[in-house]
Amino acid sequence: MMRGPVALGGRLAGQAMRWFALVTGVWIVLNAIWALAWLERDAKVDADRQLVREGQALSVAVASTAEPLAAMHAASSNGQGEIANPHMLALLQQWPRRTGEQLAVYNLDGQVVVRWPGGIPSAAGATGGGDGLPPEVKAALSGNDTLTEQRGPEGNIRSVAVPVRSAGQVVGAVRVSDNLALWGRQLLERWAVICVGSLGVLCGVVVAAGWRGRCWGRQLQGLSQSVLALAEGARERLAAAGGPAEMAALTGALNHLAQRLQQQRAALTQEKNTLSLVIEQMSAGVLVVDRAGRVVMANQAAEVLLRPSEGVRSGQPHREVLAVADVGAMIDRALAEGAKGELEVHLPGPGERMAVVQVSPVYSPWGTVTGAVVASQDVTSWRRLERMRSELVANVSHELRTPVTAIQGFAETLLDGALADTETARSFVQMMHSEALRLHRLVCDLLELSRLESGHVPLRREKVDVADLTAVCAAKWAPEAAARGLQLTVERPPQPVWVCADPDRVEQVLVNLLTNALAYTPAGGQVTLQVRDMQETVELAVADTGPGIPEADAERVFERFYRVDKARSRSSGGTGLGLAIAKHLVELHGGRIGVETQLGAGSRFWFTLPRGPAGAGA
Repeated sequence: MMRGPVALGGRLAGQAMRWFALVTGVWIVLNAIWALAWLERDAKVDADRQLVREGQALSVAVASTAEPLAAMHAASSNGQGEIANPHMLALLQQWPRRTGEQLAVYNLDGQVVVRWPGGIPSAAGATGGGDGLPPEVKAALSGNDTLTEQRGPEGNIRSVAVPVRSAGQVVGAVRVSDNLALWGRQLLERWAVICVGSLGVLCGVVVAAGWRGRCWGRQLQGLSQSVLALAEGARERLAAAGGPAEMAALTGALNHLAQRLQQQRAALTQEKNTLSLVIEQMSAGVLVVDRAGRVVMANQAAEVLLRPSEGVRSGQPHREVLAVADVGAMIDRALAEGAKGELEVHLPGPGERMAVVQVSPVYSPWGTVTGAVVASQDVTSWRRLERMRSELVANVSHELRTPVTAIQGFAETLLDGALADTETARSFVQMMHSEALRLHRLVCDLLELSRLESGHVPLRREKVDVADLTAVCAAKWAPEAAARGLQLTVERPPQPVWVCADPDRVEQVLVNLLTNALAYTPAGGQVTLQVRDMQETVELAVADTGPGIPEADAERVFERFYRVDKARSRSSGGTGLGLAIAKHLVELHGGRIGVETQLGAGSRFWFTLPRGPAGAGA
């Protein structure tokens, strides 16, 4: 998504470099042109000075010839038609001059004595006086050095005329002429060379700058991509160092920053994972919402306690994920007012479930509410334990109060004079003895149950034939069954059924179940002890044809002091702890216990025992 801006940044960097190079090249060319113009002006001044010096040097050389110009003037005054001076011609021929220069010597009358190139003029051509005499020559014959520039048919002519003196008197003049067209062509050649060179330099600078700009653009693009990759959490995308010193320093700093960010990101990730693991493993539910009330995080305990069955999805409004409306109201109050809240709520679902929910606002460093944390704890088991403790105290108090009250009443009656009546006294003492035995059984069962719940009852495991053990137990209780008018039978396999268990505790479980069956089955009924080999486990059961147990009570018959028919149970002499003790003993062996019942059709209490290593192959 960010590649477009990154590529645009690289292109802009390259274009900026090329424009900078173009402006720099133009500035260099303009400076070169200005420098050339300045040099041209200085060169022209130097050329003028050099031309004047050359004319002055020629004047001195002409003045030193063997035949002075004065003699030439005299000859001209005498009317001679031709002036011949081969020595002066040789002087001009040997004189060092530049290409295009013309040299001429004039006498005092303004006649051309000799010129080069051109040789010695004829008599007709020697006369150059009058108005045809160049003005600079006139000025030179007047004793002044003169430099002029005139336009001619072949271009501008620059001339210098210098007087020739002999014995302090002007006897003639020399004239040195230079065609500026040649100098202009040379100057144009220089301009052409400089312009072509400048354009070449400009093109080279632009090309080099463009190439360099592309390189820098690619490097800047790489740096931008590296920065974006770091921002997105990449670990391998680091900028390669290279280029100019500044670029290398920047890439080095970026690499260092990338390493530090990776280290910090790794530390944060580890801390986040640790915190997530801790929160996920917490038994308390934790649910976090943001400022808008959307779910940010929820652990598994929170989903179980506060969510419908479909689960929590991040980003959902808390009103859609919370199963309890009161909790949602507390969250809204925490987000709006920053108020904390605590509430005990009933959770939806099967059975009675309770949870304590606490809502706390989350503040930013500036003191504003940025979210809320919902902590919930399932207190169903705590409430159940509290209720069981309260019921235990009430039941124990009730069970103890009945026999104690009876014993107290009989004792007071005896003390009041009933001792004299032997028959009544004996009856009261028997009742007191019966209640004392009941108290003893109750205390013994309470101690036994306490030891079982605390895990302080060791098992003496050994190889036991439970089929034979069941038959022996039935034989012991056969007289009691006959006395109650009940038929007691045993259903067992013909072969032994071996398990690894404590025979005394297994018999205790059978006795507790059998006692209840004999107590609740009316006369003429039947009680059956059953043994079934289930391969991995062995099932033992006591079935009766009694009145059965209501479905609502069947789930609680294994609780302490729970009775379906409290009056009849108490009259039968039971303590209400036999099934609870049986359950603990079976679970201590690693088995399970349960009841199958139908109201009016009897009940079947069963429990299983694992075979264990001692029973293998028996």
